[in-house]
Amino acid sequence: MKLKLRSIRTKLVMLTAVLVLLPSIFIGIYSYFTASDSLADLGRNEIKDKVEIAVSTLVLLQDEVDKGMMTEEEAQQMAKIELIGPLVGDGKRDPQSVYHFGADGYFTIVSTDGKVIAHPTIEGEDAIDLEDPNGVRYVENFIEQAEAGGGFSEYIHDGSEKIAYSTMFEEWGWILSGSAFYKDFNESANELLSSLFLTVTLTAIIGLAIMFVVISRMIKPVVTLRDHMLELAKGDLSSDELQINRNDELGDLALGFNGMLRSLREMVTGIQVNAAEVAATSEELSASAEESSSASQEVAASISVISEETADTLEGTRHAKDTVQTINKEIEMITDSVEVLSEFAIGTEKNTQVGFEILGRTKDQMHVIQSSSDDMSKVIMSLGDTSQEIGRIISLIDNVSNQTNLLALNAAIEAARAGEHGKGFAVVADEVRKLSEQSKYATSQVSELVNEIQVKVEQTIAAAKEEETEIIEGRNLVESASQSISIIHSDIENVAIQIQNINASIQEINAGGEDLLHTVGHAEEIAIKTADNSTSVAAAAEQQSATVEEITSASETLANMASDLQEIIGKFKLS
Repeated sequence: MKLKLRSIRTKLVMLTAVLVLLPSIFIGIYSYFTASDSLADLGRNEIKDKVEIAVSTLVLLQDEVDKGMMTEEEAQQMAKIELIGPLVGDGKRDPQSVYHFGADGYFTIVSTDGKVIAHPTIEGEDAIDLEDPNGVRYVENFIEQAEAGGGFSEYIHDGSEKIAYSTMFEEWGWILSGSAFYKDFNESANELLSSLFLTVTLTAIIGLAIMFVVISRMIKPVVTLRDHMLELAKGDLSSDELQINRNDELGDLALGFNGMLRSLREMVTGIQVNAAEVAATSEELSASAEESSSASQEVAASISVISEETADTLEGTRHAKDTVQTINKEIEMITDSVEVLSEFAIGTEKNTQVGFEILGRTKDQMHVIQSSSDDMSKVIMSLGDTSQEIGRIISLIDNVSNQTNLLALNAAIEAARAGEHGKGFAVVADEVRKLSEQSKYATSQVSELVNEIQVKVEQTIAAAKEEETEIIEGRNLVESASQSISIIHSDIENVAIQIQNINASIQEINAGGEDLLHTVGHAEEIAIKTADNSTSVAAAAEQQSATVEEITSASETLANMASDLQEIIGKFKLS
């Protein structure tokens, strides 16, 4: 089964494990090989040192021979015993050498032709042709390295890698080699590797445990946010807000989620209210459409009756047609003029309303300007008070300067009385006097500047008062203009009312013309007009009926949309 790392905690723990274990393993392996190489070098140096010490021993024995204290053969036998051990028979020696290197290291002495002179197990044999599993003739290598002045040879013996150092003792024709297994020197490195492995394992376990706890604490707010987001995806807006008190990105994310949750609740609540209102409005619209449809049907029936009656009266009114047409043309001209005048009055009324609003804004701006002017006057007055305070401080400094000057003068007098002892004090007093005079001069300059500032401040205050007077006058003018425009607006409204009255009078004249038609027997025009009106009303009734049908269809569509919207919103749970 393939492992799916969907959890962030699992991914972070795995990443932490990799980051902890890889460096530890790398360090452990590097340390092992470094230690192994170092120990191997130490072992090589140890073998070389022991061989050179052994050669020193041979030199001492040769000295004894040269002195006649022993024969060369006795010296050689003593050397074999000391370097390797006593002979026990069959070419074997008991390894009792005082020279130890490695656990199983020993000396080998061969002649230049490869015959073994001394060895723990093969003494007396011809070893020039001995080879290791790789075909290395290691005894031959001993001889070559020794004749070259001394050197190392590596070969395989008893299945393990071995190192040997060979050198020549020319007085006796001996090739002296010290050999040992590499594994004897690397034993400490193996122990180091075991210790490193144990340390890395414990460190990894402790580190992973700590990181698991830390990551769990970090992931907990993310899991909480995920659960809330899943509930939100299901349409559940009733969950509590996140309580994550952190000063990091997770805290910011929680605040953002809480803000989004509040916004969604407000939006869904608003949509619910609007959907309910749309549904109610669509029902009212449907009811109104039904009433309009009924009224249209009644109008159509009435128009049908009127058309029949008009046909009956048409014959008796044909002779008054010309007179009625003339009257109708005159009434139409008057009606057009009244309509133009009415439109002009309406436009003038709108313009006066706009002007009234502009004056209102101007009046408000004048209030703002006056308020700013008052604030500026207060600041200038405060600046005047501050400059007066600076003047008083300068007077105080001037007084202090005068006192300092007097003190300097007195000090100079006392210094003169003191003679030689007071010369230094006299110099200080003179410097103090000069400083006092400079301070007095500076305070006089500052005082002049303050006086100039006070004069400018007084001039500014006067100008501000004049500006305030001008602002008040401007405000009064704006208020007067506003009152005038208000009166004009009222007059225009009255004119509009009069025009409406004129229009109504014209309608009455039109009605009177109809009465006149009845009086003079010109019913033909009335019949024709009635027929035309009945046709127009019938067409309007048909158009109204079609419009009502469209309204009914639109109201049904609106009701369906409101129902769908309520169904969608119903998926969200607010409490």
